Amino acid sequence: TGANEVFWRGNNPIATGTAHLPDGRPVLDGAPTEFRDRLFQLDELEQSRLFREEAFAFIREHPVRALQLYGSKLYFFWWFSPSSGIEYPRSFLLGYQVWYVPVLLLGGLGLWRERAVFRNVRGWLLFSYVLSIPLMQSLCYVNGRHRWTVEPLLMLFTAAAMVWLLLAYGSARQDF
Repeated sequence: TGANEVFWRGNNPIATGTAHLPDGRPVLDGAPTEFRDRLFQLDELEQSRLFREEAFAFIREHPVRALQLYGSKLYFFWWFSPSSGIEYPRSFLLGYQVWYVPVLLLGGLGLWRERAVFRNVRGWLLFSYVLSIPLMQSLCYVNGRHRWTVEPLLMLFTAAAMVWLLLAYGSARQDF
């Protein structure tokens, strides 16, 4: 029953694309009082149904805004949202960014360099997996932890890029 709530968090009039509002409060805390009062009078299954109905109503009534939110969520999946680091010390986020930025850049280079991998079924399955996670996750809302499922695969392409760079430009060329 929790799936409809997370779907609503990312698809409602006050949604930001994350689990938080710009002031740091959870999205549900910023919902209109009437909605919350109605929600808290329902049992779990009825709450789930209300979340689903409200999210789909928002998408139907505001398709452009819903598409903008989807785009923001895709961006937040691969980069950082305004609420990144809100639940832990800022130094943790900075440390993660120092690690993630090279992984993302080199991973992108590795994907481009290894595009021949996509000429076979295994390559397309790998690529489809890496792509399907953000496409599906962005239907709901995005926190940085949601990309952790694709980071190990991205790191394989990061390693491929590092090897290519060492072979192409490194003085350690003879060691390979």
